[in-house]
Amino acid sequence: FAMGSPLSTLREAIGESSDVQLGVGMKTCVEKQTKWQRVLPAHVKAVGLAGAVGVWSWKVSGPNKLFAVAIASVYSCIEYSFNWTLDGVGHTTWQQWVANVLYLPFGFPAYHALCAGFHPLCRVALFPLNIYFLEIVEGYAMMALYDGINPAWIYKTKDAFCHGNCRTFYAPFWLGMGAVVTAISEVALKGTWNLEVALRR
Repeated sequence: FAMGSPLSTLREAIGESSDVQLGVGMKTCVEKQTKWQRVLPAHVKAVGLAGAVGVWSWKVSGPNKLFAVAIASVYSCIEYSFNWTLDGVGHTTWQQWVANVLYLPFGFPAYHALCAGFHPLCRVALFPLNIYFLEIVEGYAMMALYDGINPAWIYKTKDAFCHGNCRTFYAPFWLGMGAVVTAISEVALKGTWNLEVALRR
């Protein structure tokens, strides 16, 4: 039987044109965004971006920089495959990769520090909030740089919030990611995202 048939059936069942809308036609949604009036002057954008890169370069250790690059690269592959499977068109962007590289060494350790005393199952249950915070920070940062456009992702579904940067319906996927992250944290890194600690063991 044709190799495309199962994928076609899947896309019809849960893709952009279905009632479920697990797939959202991400590439098209991103390309059809309309710019707002200029959010920030160009020099303010340049200073803000340079400041973010400067803090990352100064505060993040070499091993944790490599860790962030690796995780951001893996996520880009997952995102491209996810969109291709559901929409028939792969989609990921260099802007999201850069945003993840800059954010991960700060955002995820902060989350684990806040939840350090919680039961692992509780950390998994709260993980979608961690992802929503990432989407809000990265999404609005890119919107500030691109005059209201998020060049990486945007949700146009009814359950979208924060100007399309987040989607309620994806919470189960973030729970699954939280289970994986928590398992790695518990087993491999002993509850910390600091790679240097892991390498010393």
